[in-house]
Amino acid sequence: MDCRRRLVLRAMIASLPLLAASVPILGDDYSPRQYYGPWQPSPTSTYYYRSYYYKPTPSYAGYKHHYVVAYPSDSKHYYYYNPYKKTYWGRCDSYCDGQAYYSRLPDEYQRPTLAEIPDGAFPANGPLPSIPESSDGGHLDLPPDDAPPGPVAPQSGGGANPPPPIPAPPGPASPSPGAAPKG
Repeated sequence: MDCRRRLVLRAMIASLPLLAASVPILGDDYSPRQYYGPWQPSPTSTYYYRSYYYKPTPSYAGYKHHYVVAYPSDSKHYYYYNPYKKTYWGRCDSYCDGQAYYSRLPDEYQRPTLAEIPDGAFPANGPLPSIPESSDGGHLDLPPDDAPPGPVAPQSGGGANPPPPIPAPPGPASPSPGAAPKG
């Protein structure tokens, strides 16, 4: 019996370096390529935004980010804003029912404010674009289906037709949806 215990103990001691070497591998096993942060009210409380974090390549260390912006004046869409170029570059439907559709603005129409983008500049919905700055075929994930709190939130039940925008409370005029998000 004593011999058997010594053998088991030696086997356990011999396996410790293998277990210790595998711990960092298990800890670094998964880091998402892209994800969205929670909705935040703008500093002026005239729109909501959430950060979209992404890795241009799967091995990129850390994350880059863009913003997804929701305006009460257009509860049908979420707009993508590139803080590096300071331009809007596309939009998706806020009520997509799991459909992977996206409207990417052509480069010539990307502007710092929505007010500067001509009517009709957004093309019809199409397939999802690539992850920003990527060239490996990875596609953008649409935002989670949780709506921002407040006036741009969908009706309970998530119907296809969002409610009309709630009017702003009395006070100074609200900035137009073209105001660039700060974050």
